[in-house]
Amino acid sequence: MAADDPAALIDVPHFCNEAGHVLLGVEEKSEHVLYRLRKGG
Repeated sequence: MAADDPAALIDVPHFCNEAGHVLLGVEEKSEHVLYRLRKGG
């Protein structure tokens, strides 16, 4: 998942927690942030 919204730093971990997914990593790129997720459930 890639995002360019600064609020994603808060929203993505919250989404993962609520939906049962696992946030595996965060990588900042020049124009966006990449989020690695493991789908839960």
